[in-house]
Amino acid sequence: MTEWYFTSDTHFDHKNIINFMDRQSNTVEEMNELMIERWNAKVKPGDVVCHIGDFSFGSKAKILEVIDRLNGQIHLIFGNHDSKIRDTAELRAKFASTDHFKTVKLDGHMISMFHAPILEWPWMERGCIHLHGHTHGSLITTDCRRIDVGVDTTDDLTPIHWELIKERALALPVRTRPSKD
Repeated sequence: MTEWYFTSDTHFDHKNIINFMDRQSNTVEEMNELMIERWNAKVKPGDVVCHIGDFSFGSKAKILEVIDRLNGQIHLIFGNHDSKIRDTAELRAKFASTDHFKTVKLDGHMISMFHAPILEWPWMERGCIHLHGHTHGSLITTDCRRIDVGVDTTDDLTPIHWELIKERALALPVRTRPSKD
């Protein structure tokens, strides 16, 4: 059975991220290996992973090396640090899809994905879940179905399974538009 996972902000080959976030590593090489190992322990080859931006800071060769080692069919929603992938056809072709914004339906639930958190998204007043990254866990939303799925929001720096996201999202209120009265 195909499982679905969501993640963002892996920042493979980003040396300085280790200084800003707890990446449980001393070097970028250790960080990359740790995240690849843990990703592959969780995600199987046939699973789907929606990566919501900031995949890698590496060179074209480094990005190709990492993507070839990761399990799953990876759909990339571009983040603010993904210009190298966005601008290189060979890199884009390594992903199952690439988009700036993506909406999918899982188990009857609409999910809108954009790298940065947004205030309004399609179908939000009907319970659509907004998944994002970019904030590295610094934006905790409790007033609507908006969830940061970045690796820095997890204890093990891995993609988050859909069932856990669904459980969290359904515990949050549906955002409604303010009345014009």
